[in-house]
Amino acid sequence: RSRNGMKPILTLITGTRNRPAAIARLMGSIIQHTRVPFEMIVADASDKPFEGFIPDNVMMIEERPRLGHTRGYNRCFRLANGEWCLWLNDDAEVTEGYAENAIRFMEKNPKIGLGALVYSENGGPFHVNSAWGATYANFGIFKRELGEQIGFFDEDIEMYGADNSLAFRIL
Repeated sequence: RSRNGMKPILTLITGTRNRPAAIARLMGSIIQHTRVPFEMIVADASDKPFEGFIPDNVMMIEERPRLGHTRGYNRCFRLANGEWCLWLNDDAEVTEGYAENAIRFMEKNPKIGLGALVYSENGGPFHVNSAWGATYANFGIFKRELGEQIGFFDEDIEMYGADNSLAFRIL
């Protein structure tokens, strides 16, 4: 359930491992800037459990044994209750309006299966990833139902390239 007890519209997925300051910063930016009912699910492969503030609508799932990036994120995706799923790394931050704008864009463009988010990592400049002249979703948003249909991240890809593979499978 979201902060106000409503069913979440948005499920945010991330993973973390031994970076409590990064996950705390991400959670803080999400709490500060998310205006739609949301839940956040975190695959936590840290050596010791996160000891910071965890809001009621944030679920920290301990990875024991460690599943790795793709399987850890997929475990979280499968627990999602929101209509929309959005994944981020633990060192990202979100800004005011990100959720409403991303959802509005996706709803206005129903033929687009995956939206790419503009993001900042570790306080750096905001950007969207691109390769070979094409924008791709390093951090993206898609309908949970679509993710269920395609099986979320391809578990044959352990980490790097899982986002690209998801984009190609959605296409």
